[in-house]
Amino acid sequence: MSNNSAKKRKLFAFKVVACFGIGLMLALNVLPVLRPVSFKVQEVLAVETQPIASLRVCKIVSDEQWVVSDGAAHLGVFTIHAPTATIYIESDSTSSVPTTSFTTPLTLNTDLLGNDGINDAQCITYSDIEFSNYFYGEEQVQGSNWLEPLYLSVLQGEQITQGKFATYTDGWFTETTSDDGGQAGHNGLVDMYPYVVDDWPEQFNQTLVIWNRYQTQAPPVNQAPSITLLGSNPFNV
Repeated sequence: MSNNSAKKRKLFAFKVVACFGIGLMLALNVLPVLRPVSFKVQEVLAVETQPIASLRVCKIVSDEQWVVSDGAAHLGVFTIHAPTATIYIESDSTSSVPTTSFTTPLTLNTDLLGNDGINDAQCITYSDIEFSNYFYGEEQVQGSNWLEPLYLSVLQGEQITQGKFATYTDGWFTETTSDDGGQAGHNGLVDMYPYVVDDWPEQFNQTLVIWNRYQTQAPPVNQAPSITLLGSNPFNV
């Protein structure tokens, strides 16, 4: 018998056994059933992260020569509050700066001037507030010898110098809105409303600074000139 004939008989026998085995499994209903694989897909939600609105209200005190101090030698109570007049502005949202008070001597806790590590202002921070246009009225000052307050609103981190401050203006309370853009330093307003999405990272972290100066030298008083006539009997005219 040739080797080829033996190989053919073995292959035939394997096929017969295989067919018999499959038939038996079908008869016994034990043939494995292929099932679709279920993959659990984790849903990823795209969350748009919005910045948190933060408003810092600060007080700086100095003499008329801009020498900063805590004001311990000069009694003063300062209160910033909502405006009492009607505001005219083209905006979807208007709010008021929270009523904030400071009393001398200040508790100096913030370095606003010179970035020298020396605290020169007292600041109070309001966090998690709504995005809006925050208006404020003229500061109320209790005490003697205080000059007119100066105001400035800036982005947090922006350089602050005395030349940027201005006295209070009432342009927001006129019926026309054409003059709103000319308000010095957005005087009377802290703009924290998202007109442009790209402005969000900076626009919602702002500082309102009110600078109060006390007068150390009495202003000159108008007096009649004193003329002395010399002679045997001098006298004043």
